[in-house]
Amino acid sequence: GYVWKTFREGFKKNFGQATILWIGAVLVGAFLVFDLWCCQFLAPLGAVRFFAFFLLIGAIFVYLLTIIYLFPLLAFFHVDTRKVIRDSFVMSVGNLHVSITILVIYGITAVVTYFFPMLFMFWFALGSYVASFFYRFIFYKYIKDDEE
Repeated sequence: GYVWKTFREGFKKNFGQATILWIGAVLVGAFLVFDLWCCQFLAPLGAVRFFAFFLLIGAIFVYLLTIIYLFPLLAFFHVDTRKVIRDSFVMSVGNLHVSITILVIYGITAVVTYFFPMLFMFWFALGSYVASFFYRFIFYKYIKDDEE
């Protein structure tokens, strides 16, 4: 198909739902980062602070794993907001090795962009292109399971 026409139609169709998801993701991420900051600088030293710190790091890791699937899942499947959130969590945890690989790809993209900022659009496009193969692998695996 045509790239621009397909993008425009998908953008119009998913704008409202994607905006709600994005605002929710930013709020949850800000809450987790604020909690981590409070734990690090305001909590008294001791076992509780140590436990809370690692609990929050784990929550942020699960949050990042879930976030990386939200918008590709929304673009690939047309489902309601709750199902997108639930399915992105299930896919990220159920395919942990692929999810970590995608996080590493995005991390490398961020580091390369930091050192070569003039080509940031190229690096993000390249990172997204490479990650798309992993998303496609995961999504088709779930489509195949549904058909059977």
